[in-house]
Amino acid sequence: MTDWLEYVKIAIGLVSYLMVAPVLGFLIKDFRPGQIAVFFAMIAGTAFHADQITLTVFSVNHTGHTRGFEISLMVFAAITLLAATFFGRRRDLPLMPPGFFFYGAFCLAGAFTLVLTLPIPWPGALVDLEGDGDWISARNIWEAILKFSLLSLVYLATHAFIRSKQDILWFARSLAVALIIAGTYALFDRYVAGAHRVRATFDHSNAFGIWAYMGAIPCLVLSFHRKIPLLTALLLFGGYCFGAVSAILTVSRGSLMIVAVLSVVVALLSIARKRTRRSYFMGLLFLMAGGYGTYASIDTISERVSVMQNAASVDKEIDTEDLRVILARQASFMLRDSVFGVGWNNYQIACSLPVTRYVEVLIEHEAADGDNHSEEIFYRAPVVESLYWYLLAETGYLGFACFLFFILTTLWLTLKHCYRYRNTWVGDFLVAILLVLTALYVHSFIEKVLLQTKNAVLWLAMLAVASKLETIRRQKRREPIHGRETSGTLASPESS
Repeated sequence: MTDWLEYVKIAIGLVSYLMVAPVLGFLIKDFRPGQIAVFFAMIAGTAFHADQITLTVFSVNHTGHTRGFEISLMVFAAITLLAATFFGRRRDLPLMPPGFFFYGAFCLAGAFTLVLTLPIPWPGALVDLEGDGDWISARNIWEAILKFSLLSLVYLATHAFIRSKQDILWFARSLAVALIIAGTYALFDRYVAGAHRVRATFDHSNAFGIWAYMGAIPCLVLSFHRKIPLLTALLLFGGYCFGAVSAILTVSRGSLMIVAVLSVVVALLSIARKRTRRSYFMGLLFLMAGGYGTYASIDTISERVSVMQNAASVDKEIDTEDLRVILARQASFMLRDSVFGVGWNNYQIACSLPVTRYVEVLIEHEAADGDNHSEEIFYRAPVVESLYWYLLAETGYLGFACFLFFILTTLWLTLKHCYRYRNTWVGDFLVAILLVLTALYVHSFIEKVLLQTKNAVLWLAMLAVASKLETIRRQKRREPIHGRETSGTLASPESS
């Protein structure tokens, strides 16, 4: 019966992706409100639990970043938007949007690790894996190939959807609504269900906290700008409040610090640069919301501080290294053994029994720490928390280099258009994205949430904004301009 259910899921996925989404795209090809609604669903969908927006086919019980073949609402929406663009016969979009090449190269580099599963006598200088890597799972690699290749459609769909500054504003509104939905779940978890560290609709509280500040800061920035309609500004500010509260309720120290620091910086800069009635009004709301949020969450913060103090007061006879350092060392051993890594989505297998080569690092650490754990726990050992070490261990130098080029290229595009659209609300939105990306990439040294579907969707959609602005700039440079541009166009920064 279970097998039949999995095949039903496959049928649903194929019909949704290959038939329903293209047909829906055809129906809304000339209906802009319908396209806005689909884009809205793609962004706001990240606020819901994975079980509500995702079907996982042939799921397995391991802690890899992909636990089966995923069929998601966000990818469905992305295919619909791309189909609407195709049937609408729009000729103004490049086949390869700026920055996208390196993401595609990253997916190809991850797919290249399939060679590790082939019966090929690799030279010892390249691969020296235990048992010649017979334990590497080709299926796990295919799961990751499917997941991250389909997520690239979110980048392409966002790039195709944005045509004017109003579309960027719809993006911001979608963020606000998503934050309000997820924040409502968080408040219920904390004050009704009594959870200490809320995770709302996410698998882990850290992933929720990072997702929350990714959306909250751009909403806060735009809420201060005088050219944003007041009702929209209040919606955006409401989204920020729910996002900030969510970050607090996760009791994640990194997310809490980032949302606090960036919020204060954004508020002070907005008031100092734009001394208008709007800025003073939103500043007053910010202070009131911040004060109430601090008061309402003081019990949560106090509990977290108490837990940290108790943990610090424990007397340990043996001074051992932090587990994060141990796991990073473990990842470095994998990279040392294979310049190709141990295979995309195969870290969990590599670091757990019955493979012994890398789990020994953790076993020795636990023994030195005086902990006598049952061998059973090492059949599902923890994985390294750093995104960068994770990618190095799984995809080797090639995959890591492609990923690094992707984030650097998109960071440069965002910075470039922050300057080009300076003194406009579009520029302010890009500055917020730049701040979020900077915090996110630093945070990724200790968190790998960008490998999780919902965080990745929001991240790729944000990157696509600067990519589309770069496309518009290049088209404007190539084509002569006849007549004046409309007030809604993005072709000229002054129009924003």
